[in-house]
Amino acid sequence: MFGLAFLLVASWLNLAPAVLAQGIRNILVLHMESAQLPANALVSRTIEDGLTEAHIPHVTFDEYLDENRLRLTHSAIATTLEAKYAGKRLDLIITVGPQAFGFLMEYGSKLWPHIPKLFCLMDNREVPQSLPDDITGIRGSFDFSPTIDLALQLQPDLKHIYYIGGATPQELERQRIAQEDFKHYDGRLDFTYLNELSWTQLLTQIHHLPDHSAALLTTYFMDSTGQNFITANVCPSITSAANTPVYVPFDTLLHCGAVGGSVFSISASAQAVTRLAVRVLKGEAIPHVPVQEVIADQVVVDVGQLARWGIPEDRVPVDAIIIGRQPSVWERYFRYILTIAAILLVQLIVIVALFYEIRRKKRADRIVRLLSKRLIEAGEEERRHIARELHDDMGQRLSLLSFQLDSVNSHLHNGNAPPKPSLDEPLQELSALITDVHKLSHRLHSSKLEHLGLKAAMTELCQYFSQKDGLAIDLCADAIPAGLRGEVALCFYRVAQEALTNVAKHSHALSVQIVFRADQTRVKMTLSDSGRGFDPTSAPIGLGLTAMEERVRALDGTFTLHSRPGCGTTILVTVPAFVPMDSEVFTKE
Repeated sequence: MFGLAFLLVASWLNLAPAVLAQGIRNILVLHMESAQLPANALVSRTIEDGLTEAHIPHVTFDEYLDENRLRLTHSAIATTLEAKYAGKRLDLIITVGPQAFGFLMEYGSKLWPHIPKLFCLMDNREVPQSLPDDITGIRGSFDFSPTIDLALQLQPDLKHIYYIGGATPQELERQRIAQEDFKHYDGRLDFTYLNELSWTQLLTQIHHLPDHSAALLTTYFMDSTGQNFITANVCPSITSAANTPVYVPFDTLLHCGAVGGSVFSISASAQAVTRLAVRVLKGEAIPHVPVQEVIADQVVVDVGQLARWGIPEDRVPVDAIIIGRQPSVWERYFRYILTIAAILLVQLIVIVALFYEIRRKKRADRIVRLLSKRLIEAGEEERRHIARELHDDMGQRLSLLSFQLDSVNSHLHNGNAPPKPSLDEPLQELSALITDVHKLSHRLHSSKLEHLGLKAAMTELCQYFSQKDGLAIDLCADAIPAGLRGEVALCFYRVAQEALTNVAKHSHALSVQIVFRADQTRVKMTLSDSGRGFDPTSAPIGLGLTAMEERVRALDGTFTLHSRPGCGTTILVTVPAFVPMDSEVFTKE
């Protein structure tokens, strides 16, 4: 058993690399010129990042034709590549630039038949109208005219254009295409082409260009003597030697002393061919992937070079991309400035918040002290009122009742039967005393509220004020939910009691309407009178209103008062049907 398990594990370890390798795609990228060319490095990096982001397992093989430096023929290059990749399965071929595309058109079907092939960095005029079924790609426009137009806008007095290019066959063919493009400037500009000069002669001539001139640097891979160059490497030397502004048509030549140009974005073309590669590697057939044209030109101007040549910045096209501007203090340190400003702002907000909190606390303390004082005074006033009721009214009546009963008692002790009417009067007075004590007790605490609920207590309260003050009270209390919590019921009862008291004392109203409404979460009471009203903004807030509002707020409710002189007063109270248990303090007073 152990031997069988060992064999299975060993077999898996031997097969695992083959299984993992099945999904890996082999991609050959054929580059123009050498590995030192910035455009080649940019395209390779873009393809690598794009395939990785698309989660396509792959291995990329980069080859550089370098035919101008090594003096190799396409036939020799084909023989070398055939031997190098013999027996190697390739899933995709990508060419970069016209030289690599020309090689692919000549030897691609022989070296890699039926393998999908893509191209990029190709001018529209360099791509044939008809392509083999296994080739497609990205093309664009290498038109130099927009760069000449930019030079004319920046230098309105421009008369001479010096075309700087190399002497390779491809560069000489591009010079011929440029001459055709520049014919529409005849009579306005004269063009001088410097492709036939050696490197030394070129630097000498551009150092002594006439006034009202500009130079257009294209590519410079080889001079007339056969010496090889990398354009991006010699660009700083050319711009330093030139005594006129130098313009460029490719984004890889920016930041080397050129004023700018309508540049072709190599990055945009590389991203476009990478998207095509992802489609093909995911199984899309080449015939279903037509050649795509990328509009990759954008006007770029280096403002540092404008200052060098004394060109006003207001001549720059409004849609141009500006580079070379020295960052301002804000641009250089804006993160630190924003951080410091944010800290100061937070501190200011905290200080202001603390200031207002202290003011609010002091105001609240003053209100609490005033309310406490007024509550104490109200308590004392209520005690004095009860004392007057007991002493001046009930005390006197009890004394009279005692005198009457003593008279009856004297008759009984003397053996005489008291006259019958003499007992009727004390009994009536006793009954009246009982009623008044009941009213006084009801005023202090409603037993019906505790035992029969809010609706019954409100009915009794309305009857009391109707009888006592002659108010016509319309009560609509059918919406009061059954089983309402005691503190909620007490809150509505006390607010209604205080409000009706105020109506009776101050409003001169003849009628009052009280309406209850309720939903699943809230109970609302609206109490409105037909009295003379008042202005809440100018009238002093009485203790009664303050007590009502505080009572409602203690239950997380809302208290709203609306009144205008001559328009009566309306009080709206909304209280949650269910309140926290810590408000039980209001259930008993």
